[in-house]
Amino acid sequence: MNIPKYEEGSDGVYRIEIESVGEMVRIATAQGEAWDDYNMDYVDRRISKMGRSTAEIKPRWYNYYTREKLIDAISEPPDKLVMQVESMKECIESATMEMVGQRRRLVRNLEMGDELCPDAWLRRDPNGWSETRRVKDPRQVVRIGVNVSCHAGRKAEDLLYRGAAAAALADALADRGYSVEVSAFRVVRGMWCRLENRRSLAKVIVKESGAPMDLASLAFALSEIGFYRGVIQNACARMAPKKCTSGWGSPCDIPEKDKAGFDIVIEQNVLNKEVAIEVVNKYADGVKTQGAE
Repeated sequence: MNIPKYEEGSDGVYRIEIESVGEMVRIATAQGEAWDDYNMDYVDRRISKMGRSTAEIKPRWYNYYTREKLIDAISEPPDKLVMQVESMKECIESATMEMVGQRRRLVRNLEMGDELCPDAWLRRDPNGWSETRRVKDPRQVVRIGVNVSCHAGRKAEDLLYRGAAAAALADALADRGYSVEVSAFRVVRGMWCRLENRRSLAKVIVKESGAPMDLASLAFALSEIGFYRGVIQNACARMAPKKCTSGWGSPCDIPEKDKAGFDIVIEQNVLNKEVAIEVVNKYADGVKTQGAE
């Protein structure tokens, strides 16, 4: 089996962590693979008919994306998503989000510089010069966690502004010299047994801290409901240890344990532009980072 599986934690929450968007796509589209045969057949059927009207599902469920168009859009996202991110960034431009600082450092033992050490002059040491240089502080890492979980009745715009807010903050922080890591979460209750009502959490790293900022792709992974349903949800069903319930679980907040280490957490209750702007303004005036590279 080339598919990872949810594992139960000591707190009763089932968890899985995926290292990249590309790996999540691979799992979602792995025809003929899943830990439960029913889930495998169901997801295989949904993936193959994505974008077509069937008795089970309508084209708008995946925001009118076919399988092929959805995969293409991951690398070439539509302009409208970036436009929403840029709109969110306008809220940040006048904020007091600090730049990564610089400090002055005295560098010694140079062949040329501002000052010559007297002892070095007496010894005729050619490396006796020193100078004061401005150097950047170590790049502080800001970690952003976004709960992209959506109820089945949600419309595309309900996720759009949540993801746009996260992408705008990530891009603004990168512009100011921070190193940014972004993770997306899917957290639901009762995904494979309503009676147990256990929580299951899937985390996918959308952008690593050392990776360059690709705003369009970041926005697509966080903002596009077609990506959430076509990739994240289907991948989660393949990784489920048991047969999924008909609704694939009810969205819930990220457990406190899993929020640890994140500087910014955007929850599933951000469902419109007004609330998204409030979130952007909340964090735009300063972020206390957890660490530095």
